[in-house]
Amino acid sequence: CEAAAPVMSFFQTLWKRAGAAYRAKVGKDLTAYGLMYEDCLIETENVKLALKRLPKDILVAREQRLKRAMFLSSQHKRCRP
Repeated sequence: CEAAAPVMSFFQTLWKRAGAAYRAKVGKDLTAYGLMYEDCLIETENVKLALKRLPKDILVAREQRLKRAMFLSSQHKRCRP
């Protein structure tokens, strides 16, 4: 069992690094269209409930980001950095 501990530690470290790289890549791709990660969540019942609880100004900003992203995607363009 003691020999398994360093192997598990290695895989945990590897998994954390892969996760960080994935989050950075997704973040960069979403930023290119002016989106936030939360804007792309699948609208399950829990997400819909959370959206209902958002203040009006935040909900309007989210809708504007989604519209802008769809427009940019249709034009094959990206936001300026």
